[in-house]
Amino acid sequence: MSATFDRYAMIVSLLADLHLGHAATLEWPSRELGRVRAALERLLDEPAWAAVLDAAERSAEPGICHRVRWATLVRTTCGQLPPMESAMNGEPSRIAIRVSVPDPGLSGVVETSILVDGRPIVAEAFTAGPAEQPEYLLGPDHRLRAGVEAHEVRLAVGDCEGCCCALYVTIERRGDEVIWRDWRNPDQSGLDLPTVRFGAAQYDAEITRAENDHSWEWPARTAARLLRARLREQPDLLGRWDCHADWLEARPNDLGRVQVSYFYPRRPASAEDVWVRFIADIEVPAGDPETVIDQIVRLLADDDPRRQQRYAGGSTAEAAEAFGFAWAVRR
Repeated sequence: MSATFDRYAMIVSLLADLHLGHAATLEWPSRELGRVRAALERLLDEPAWAAVLDAAERSAEPGICHRVRWATLVRTTCGQLPPMESAMNGEPSRIAIRVSVPDPGLSGVVETSILVDGRPIVAEAFTAGPAEQPEYLLGPDHRLRAGVEAHEVRLAVGDCEGCCCALYVTIERRGDEVIWRDWRNPDQSGLDLPTVRFGAAQYDAEITRAENDHSWEWPARTAARLLRARLREQPDLLGRWDCHADWLEARPNDLGRVQVSYFYPRRPASAEDVWVRFIADIEVPAGDPETVIDQIVRLLADDDPRRQQRYAGGSTAEAAEAFGFAWAVRR
């Protein structure tokens, strides 16, 4: 197989799956998984393949440079993962969290990879869709933090039409332990996953580290995080127009752009509610996201954000027309 950058990226994606995804959970013969991983790493280190990466790194095309950074980060992350080692009798399990970013040359979603004793536990237990995104699990709601009061957390959700499959676990602190128990999937009765016990000190340290690690982000994703925080802290930025933020994202394969979805005049709470939705496509200005966030906020909401070109649908055609918008298929 001749070396090309597309093939280099394909092998990096395979390596990521062998470490963090469903491929890591297959019933490999003894030590075979490690041998396959090592063989792929050696292949990418061969001169012809290293030269492909070096040439791509010198490209003047931003998309290629972005993909090079992704490939380098994935290989670094995979090389620093803890080994698969079951906890010894009486010893607590150990948790590790990494963020899995798909190849930006393709489509895909960013996932939160959770490893228990080196095993990707979500990938092992759930195959109907991706793990939750880091903004959901590691964001300001601190969903993975453990308190004395038990709480249920959704770790993954199905991507199938009309199904209700998802993976949930209850997290609870008891003394110097953190316990994950009562696993469930509404679409799968009798889900049989064992209770996992972590040492509280190691658990707390890893959750804190993961919540504060943004090294996996690219500029548009950083801008999205900062904008999400700004809208949370200052709801009147959209609220003065009777608009209410919904989702906000920067996709790995959509370099330099943030999308913001918001409702008018209220966020729907029931089937009877009347509303319209807008989606703003914002080109992220050049520069450090920390320094251009004010520009992004102005692009979103300095002028009335209820614009026909941002209109993306509504509860009914009548609702759209009542608010002065031409009915359109939701996007």
